[in-house]
Formats: sequence, structure tokens, C-alpha cells
Amino acid sequence: MANHPDVISAFTAEKVDIAVCDKCMQRAFEEALVHKVMPKIRGIETDGELRKKCIEPIKEELFGKNGLAKGLEKDFKNALDNPYETFLWCSAEYLDIEE
Repeated sequence: MANHPDVISAFTAEKVDIAVCDKCMQRAFEEALVHKVMPKIRGIETDGELRKKCIEPIKEELFGKNGLAKGLEKDFKNALDNPYETFLWCSAEYLDIEE
């Protein structure tokens, strides 16, 4: 995350703004999840026992009360709601969120 272009820009700016740095770190974290974690859970069935054991705990951690990646919530829902009944990450709406 430290090498994410937005993070580098935020932390090397002439006047460092902590709020901007926090937003950049959040975005870098979410992009890391998209690139590293979401491909690992691709193909898991979106109903039944596998959903309860695998997908629901991830969903709770990312979007629950102390959600770590609220910006990915819509894409995660899209990955669950598809005609193949498997987890299929195929959208990037998180990129459209205004900073």
C-alpha cells in the first residue's frame, strides 16, 4: 500500500493533509483487496454451507459494523448476485467513487 501512487503523492505533498492521506490509504487497501483477495474466493458457491463458512465472514469483516472496505460493498454484492451462483468479481464500481 505504501507504493500506491495516490499514497505516495499524498505523503510527499508540500503540505501533508492527514485526511487526504487517510483516504488514499483506504483506497490503496481496497485496491489491494480487489487484486489479491477477491480472485482467491472466485468460484465459491453463493448459497448453502460454503456461503456461510466462507463468504459471510468476509462480508461481515469488510462491510459490517466496523467495515474495513465500505467502498467495495456494491461490487461485492454484484459478485454475489449473478446467474452462475458462484462468487464472480466482475465490476469495478469502487473506482467511480468521488474522493
